[in-house]
Amino acid sequence: MFNNKLALVLCTIGIAFSMSTKALASNNTQRIWGSDRYDTAIEISKNGWAGGSEYAVLANGENFPDALSAAPLAKKYNAPILLNPGTTLDNRVEDELRRLNVKQIFIIGGTGVIPSDVEKRLSQLNIEITRLFGQDRYETSLKVAEQLDFKGELTVANGENFPDAMSMAPIAAQKSIPIILTPTDKLPDSISKYINKGNITKTYVIGGNDVVSDNIFDTLPNAERLYGDSRYDTNIAVLKKFENELNFSKIYIANGENFPDALAGSVLAAKNSSCVVMVSDYSGQATEDFIASKFSSISQTTILGGRGVLSNERVANVLRTRGNTSGNIKNGGSVAEQEDWLYYSFGISYAGEKSDSIYAYKKDGTSKIKLSNKFGKYINVVGDWIYFSRYASHDGPNGIYKIRINGTEETRLNNDDICSYLTVVGDKIYYVTNYNYGTLFRMNTDGSNKVALGKDSIYSAAVSGNYIYYQNTAELNTLYKMNLDGSGKTKVSDEYVDNHSYIVDSEWVYFTSNNKLYKMKNDGSEKTSIGNIETWYYNISNGWVYYVDKQDSHLYKIKVDGSENIKLSDDNAIGISVDDEWIYYYTMDSSSYTVNSFYRMHLDGSQKELIE
Repeated sequence: MFNNKLALVLCTIGIAFSMSTKALASNNTQRIWGSDRYDTAIEISKNGWAGGSEYAVLANGENFPDALSAAPLAKKYNAPILLNPGTTLDNRVEDELRRLNVKQIFIIGGTGVIPSDVEKRLSQLNIEITRLFGQDRYETSLKVAEQLDFKGELTVANGENFPDAMSMAPIAAQKSIPIILTPTDKLPDSISKYINKGNITKTYVIGGNDVVSDNIFDTLPNAERLYGDSRYDTNIAVLKKFENELNFSKIYIANGENFPDALAGSVLAAKNSSCVVMVSDYSGQATEDFIASKFSSISQTTILGGRGVLSNERVANVLRTRGNTSGNIKNGGSVAEQEDWLYYSFGISYAGEKSDSIYAYKKDGTSKIKLSNKFGKYINVVGDWIYFSRYASHDGPNGIYKIRINGTEETRLNNDDICSYLTVVGDKIYYVTNYNYGTLFRMNTDGSNKVALGKDSIYSAAVSGNYIYYQNTAELNTLYKMNLDGSGKTKVSDEYVDNHSYIVDSEWVYFTSNNKLYKMKNDGSEKTSIGNIETWYYNISNGWVYYVDKQDSHLYKIKVDGSENIKLSDDNAIGISVDDEWIYYYTMDSSSYTVNSFYRMHLDGSQKELIE
C-alpha cells in the first residue's frame, strides 16, 4: 500500500513513465522542395508526374483565393498544379510544361490573376487553354465546380483565408467534391443560385461560426460542420471525419501559415489517396496525437517545402509518438523511445544504496548500451539528443543535462538544484524549480536565454499544444493555463486537483480529486467522473486509462468513459509508461520500499518481459 515513505522513495529514484519521441520518424521521410514556392511546385510535379501529363492546372503563386478550389479539378484530369509568378510565363514553368508534354491547361482566375501574356505564350507552345474565372473568387470557385463530375456532395469554406479549404482539398479532390467559397456572413447570390438548383445530398462546412456563420450553415442542404479551435485543429477534424477513406501509408506535411506548398501538394496527396497535415510553431497537441495514432500505418512521410518553410526540428516535434505527453512527465519521465530504441533510467538510491544509469535498449532485445552514470528524470529525446533532469543525487551536481543518443558530449545546461516536469518543445526547454511553490522557467536547448514565466506558486507543469498548464498552490491547487511565452494566464477550473495528479491529453484534462478520477475539456467544461479510482500513477492512451491502484499497487486499465475496468498484472507496480504497443513499469519490494525490476508488457497484459 502506498504511503509517505513510498512517496519519499519515488521522489528519490524518479520512477517513470514512457516518453516516445520519433525525430524524423522511423518510416521513410523525404522532402520535396525548391528554391522558392514555384520551384517547389515544379518539384512536386516531377515527383508525382515523372512520366508526364496531358493536362496541367496553372494558378497564381502570390494570391490564394482563385486557386483554392483547383485541387478537385486537377485530380479529375490527373494534372499537377503549377504556380506562376509575374506577368509572363516563368521559364521554369515553361520547362516543366515541356517535360510533362502538356496538351491542355486550365488557368484558374482572370487576367488580373494570370495575365493575358501568359495565355499568349501557352498558345505559342500549342497548348490548348481553358480559363476558368468569374467576377470574384466566389464565382471562380463556381466555374471550377461546373467542370467536375458532381456526385451530390459539396464543400463550403471561407474564401477570405486559405487554411480551411486547404484542409479539405485533398479529400475533396479524391471524392470529386466541389469546393465553394463564401464570405463569412452571407452567401453571394451566385452561390445561392448554384445551391438552390438542388441535387445536393451533403454539405461539408469547413470551419467554425466565425469563418462560416450559422446564418449560412442553416441554409445549406444536410450540412455538417467540421472545425476546431484553430486552423490546425480544423485540419485534424477534417482528417478524422474521413480517416476511414484515407491511405495513411503515405502522409504529406506542409506549413499551415502559407498556402503555396499545401496547394501544390494537395493533388499529389489526392493522387495517393492521402492527406496534407498542416503544421507550424502554432500547431498543437491534436495534430501530434493524430499523427501518433496513425504512426504504425505510416511508411513514408513527405515534407512539402524547404527547411526555411518547415524546419527539420518542427517536423521532428510533430512526428513524435504519444510517449512525449504530459502523462509521461507527470509520471516522472524516466523512459523515452525513438525509432527502434528505448532510453531509460534505472536506479536504486534509497537507504544509502545507489546504482544510477541511463541506458539505450534496442526494443527487439538484441542490444543494451550504458550511456551515462547519472540517473535521469523527465527524459526527452529530440533528434540526436537526450535531455534529462538530475536531482536528489548522492554525488551531484544537479541540474538539467543533455547527452547525445550515443552517450557522448554530456553537457550540464543549468545549475538549478531541482528541475522537475522538464519538457522539450522544439528548441525550448520548460521546467519547474523546487517541489512546492516553484517557478516555471523556459530556456533554449543550449541552456541560454533562461526566462521565468511564472513565479512562486507553480506546483507542476504540463506543456500541451500552445499552452502550459499548471497548478496554482496559492489557490488550493486550482488548475491554470498560460501561453508558451508566459502571457494570457487563465484559470481552467475552480476544482481542487490532487498534487501533480493531472494529465493533459489533447483537448481533455484528466485529474484526481478526493479519490476519484475525472476528465474535463481543457477549457474546464464537460467535467465527468470516470470512477472511484484511487491512484498516484496513471496515463492515457487511445481511449484507455492505465493506472496503478493505490490500494493493492496492481496494474489496471479502464476506458475513459468509465467502463471495462480490467486488471492487467498482480505485480507491485510504481510508475507506468504507455506507448502505442507497450506498458513500461517498475516493480517494488513492498517491505524495503526499493525498486528491484523494470518490465514491459503489451497493452492487453500479455507478453511480460524483464528489461532490467
